[in-house]
Amino acid sequence: MKKNNFINKFLILQLPYAVTSLMPILSLPIFTKFLSTEDYGILALASVYGILFGGLSNLGLTVAFERNFFQLTKKINQINLMWSCLILSMLILGFFSSITFFFHNAITNLFFNTNFEGKILFYALLFAGLKNSIQFFYVFMINNKLVTTFAFISMIETIIVTTCSIIFVSKFKLGVSGYISGQVTGVSLILIFLSILYILKNGFSINILLLKNALIFGLPLTPRVFFNSLSSQFDKYLLGYFNSLGVTGLLNIAQKISYSSNNFLSSLQNLYGPDLYDLYHKKKYCDFKKGSNKLLYPYFNFYILICLSIGMFSEELLLILTTEGFHKAYPIIIPLVMFYVVNFFGTTKQLLIANKSYLISKLSMITLVINIIITLPVIYNFGLYGAAWGAFFSGIISSYLNFYYSQKFLKIDFSLKFLRNLLFVLLLLLVSFILYETNINYVLRLSYKILSVISILILTRTYIYLKSLSNIIFRNGN
Repeated sequence: MKKNNFINKFLILQLPYAVTSLMPILSLPIFTKFLSTEDYGILALASVYGILFGGLSNLGLTVAFERNFFQLTKKINQINLMWSCLILSMLILGFFSSITFFFHNAITNLFFNTNFEGKILFYALLFAGLKNSIQFFYVFMINNKLVTTFAFISMIETIIVTTCSIIFVSKFKLGVSGYISGQVTGVSLILIFLSILYILKNGFSINILLLKNALIFGLPLTPRVFFNSLSSQFDKYLLGYFNSLGVTGLLNIAQKISYSSNNFLSSLQNLYGPDLYDLYHKKKYCDFKKGSNKLLYPYFNFYILICLSIGMFSEELLLILTTEGFHKAYPIIIPLVMFYVVNFFGTTKQLLIANKSYLISKLSMITLVINIIITLPVIYNFGLYGAAWGAFFSGIISSYLNFYYSQKFLKIDFSLKFLRNLLFVLLLLLVSFILYETNINYVLRLSYKILSVISILILTRTYIYLKSLSNIIFRNGN
């Protein structure tokens, strides 16, 4: 991939990534002033329910829309497919939301053996489902190479959602319910705006045949959505079951900070995802194997640099932005970031391109089983630390399985540089964890962190891209 093309595309999406990642972190001083670790524990458990059933309401249609989009040459058909998938997804979300609203107390007692005040589960489900619905518009923008438009709107979404939550929590003193209902308000405003905008610009119509074809591909992915969601949320559920809400709240904070790694990966996927599809459909198979390696390598290097920085310096973030009760989350962040580093190889879309939707769902079910087998005993015996390291080790196994079958059905000729850089970053993060746990002097640890980031810049030659990036910014500024 040409360096200038990579840098130009990379630069466009980094502003929304920065906003998406920094807003939840920079707002911590406000939220932690009004919400306790126990409140964050309630939020974590509510999100388990919301993500599970919000994902089920989608029926795998987001992924089906992304894949089938490139098979449609006429824009009117692309619009029809988007509206068809969106409307069906919203109808199913409405069904789940109605049940949750009327049977809220029974559901909280059944799932969590407790009773959350207010309609917290209802709001959590609405937020997850509506956020999934917005993804149809985002996929349409990205696949049409409307990267700047996507970047701007996704940035505005994060700002509005966070601002609404801040107002509901700090001004109206609504506590946990205010935090989630504020998120629902913000995401609803964005969904309404996008719907009106697209209707005025492109019209509104649905196509049953296109929807049927999407369902044929998407329905086999529904178990994948469920199992992936359950697998990603299982640690919080177990921790809340075996430990206190306060401990679960610490995990929630650690996941919020470490998840900024995943946000960055999502911004990169929006760049290299369409290029991978194009490379497959326009080039021969042998060209895809080699070309995809060159395409992905600079993205991977930028990704591990960001992951390393987040893992190393999240201690300082916690000290500056949160109250003392949340500082213990730092050693939990490191293994979670290590998990996200490995997870890069699950985002190459090889199985989707190869049309292996049934295999994807099977792998998701296997991932859930692996997660349960590993995390259940370690959380029971080691609590918070068990949840973090259990996620890392189960993630390694699951990532290997996904990588094996991805390479089996659509191979990418990954160079050994990928493995070298991956292992080196994991080692640096592990050493940082050990230094913290053994109470090594802070000045020495800070020096180690700085040297670690510099070493990755040199090893991956990412400093060359950063230098070119700074030149572009400087040139544009003049």
